[in-house]
Amino acid sequence: MVNHANKTTTYKRLYEQKTGRTQGKNDVLAYHVRQSFKPGEVTAEQALEIGYDLAMRWTKSKHQFIIAAHTNTNSPHTHIIFNSTNVESTKKFRNVKFSSTVLRRLSDQICLENSLSIIEKPKLSKGWNRAAYLGDNKPPTNRQRLEQIIDDVIRVGMSLEDFFTALMKAGCEVKCGKNVAIKIPGAKKNIRLDSLGIDYSYETILERLSGKRDVTPREKISAPPSAYLSKFYIDAVLYRIQALELAVVEMGDDNVLYGSDYPHSISDMPGILARVNLLSPAVRDKIRSINTVKLFKL
Repeated sequence: MVNHANKTTTYKRLYEQKTGRTQGKNDVLAYHVRQSFKPGEVTAEQALEIGYDLAMRWTKSKHQFIIAAHTNTNSPHTHIIFNSTNVESTKKFRNVKFSSTVLRRLSDQICLENSLSIIEKPKLSKGWNRAAYLGDNKPPTNRQRLEQIIDDVIRVGMSLEDFFTALMKAGCEVKCGKNVAIKIPGAKKNIRLDSLGIDYSYETILERLSGKRDVTPREKISAPPSAYLSKFYIDAVLYRIQALELAVVEMGDDNVLYGSDYPHSISDMPGILARVNLLSPAVRDKIRSINTVKLFKL
């Protein structure tokens, strides 16, 4: 089921004409929001109405949006896509840090108004970008494909001519000039060696061919980069309580602890103890001792 609002057509070029501002290649044309509900609590029609309410309040009725509610799933949810440019083509939506937190609270408020369930204590989420969401299914970029081809064909002791011949046997086109550029099979454009990673520049290739540089082919990690954050720890010796609270939010309360027995860089033992004591008792105790005991297996 689909619903939509604010049919006034808004164009990116109108925004640029009216404001004189351009977002360039980093421009965001639209934002995607997903609102989920507890199974069995809402019909698709009700989900659509609640999603409409959320979109109207979130955009303050100033942005075009379209809503779709699923009728073919046991996990009821809506998809809301709203235009980043307002209907007057004079302002862009600013997606700032913690916007998702504010959006979640607004969604919770609307659900409570409709006597629906909410997640009382949502776990900290790092979010998913497209690469992390696709995981192992993410197709390699053309530059990554070229780097892999180079790793496959290069051999110590090869001449540069033999290396280029090996690339052509692998289906690549090699263009030599001021800069060496290579087109891989299926690609539309050449890729210059100096646009690749440090191990694939023209100078580095010569070093690899002569044996002066040893490169270990990169391994593909088995999880999104965010999954490895649990292996990092943040020092609780910080100047401000806001910085300490941010460290807890971003890293989790299991990964913040005192980095030394005395804050030499700050020289303010009472201050760092007092700032940690401002946190909840459970988080305070983790930072003061529990996390250290677990990390060092004391």
